[in-house]
Amino acid sequence: MPRPRLTEMKLKWCQEYAIKPDAKAAALAAGYSPAGAHSRGYENSQCPDCMAEVARLRALEDEKFLLRKTEVIRELAILAMADLGDVLEWGQEPVEDDDGLPVTLPNGEPVMRPVVTPINSRAIPAALRRAISEVSMSDKGTFKVKMHDRMKALEMLARIHGLFEKDNEQAGKAAADSIAALIEAVQGKPLSPTTDT
Repeated sequence: MPRPRLTEMKLKWCQEYAIKPDAKAAALAAGYSPAGAHSRGYENSQCPDCMAEVARLRALEDEKFLLRKTEVIRELAILAMADLGDVLEWGQEPVEDDDGLPVTLPNGEPVMRPVVTPINSRAIPAALRRAISEVSMSDKGTFKVKMHDRMKALEMLARIHGLFEKDNEQAGKAAADSIAALIEAVQGKPLSPTTDT
């Protein structure tokens, strides 16, 4: 849909009005004189071309907001679902002597030692690298990888999707039922027996 042709003042008014729907305040911010701001603001609010531009600007902002929200959710999901096994490999390997031969126990079983191998950062996808909060190596050669807090990310995702609200509603109903039962008891009505399940 082509944008309506509007004067610079009207375009500025539309931008201001799209942010805060106060016709007079938008007129003042757009540069209309204080004496005529009320009438100009009202005229612009009744102008179909102005209101079409306001709607277009709001739709753009809604799209940007939706994109920002989607990006936040995606990043939280990456943090929540990140697997340490995607950035480190660990396990056991046989101990070898100076000649490269395996060291064995008296019963013939190989002596094993724990080993942790970091995966080269270039081999880790960029999204997963963002789930790493810290990489360090001590003076003694101890390598450390710290991931962002998974539980915090899961909690934030649950809040975004309203999972806690359902729990709160159920808890609130149970509390209200208990309070109602206590009020009935105080007023002389017997409490109905409850059974634990």
